[in-house]
Amino acid sequence: MIKKIISMVLSCVLSLLLSSAWAADVASQVAVQDEFPLVVGHRTLTTFRVGILAYSSKDRVEAAQLRLDRVLEAARGGHVRSQPIAPPGTGVAILLDDQLVFTVQPGDVNELAGDTMDGMVENAVTQLQHVYTERTERRDFRARRILLG
Repeated sequence: MIKKIISMVLSCVLSLLLSSAWAADVASQVAVQDEFPLVVGHRTLTTFRVGILAYSSKDRVEAAQLRLDRVLEAARGGHVRSQPIAPPGTGVAILLDDQLVFTVQPGDVNELAGDTMDGMVENAVTQLQHVYTERTERRDFRARRILLG
């Protein structure tokens, strides 16, 4: 009788473990399909994983790319900063010269991979600052080359 009970318990535990592993595998595949990185040159600024209202994560990355190109072209000071969105906990705006480039939303944070909101925001600010500096250096180099003939 005890052997039957032990066998049933082990069978249930094994079933639970297998179904949990299957569910985790399916969930990770769904999450990967919804990840859209915002990449400029060789730098990944952030990865969008959730939509906002009617905009999917893919829509967000496309809109952010357009804004980024426009803001980079107009930027002169190169001051990159983050600003929490009100109410608290609803996301963080990433700005270049006080112009919105994109937002990092709580759902963009991949906690299973060890990401944090603070870490993602810090990385986005750092990478955007590098992008601005590199673009400015290239633009200045081209202008000097044209002047020198």
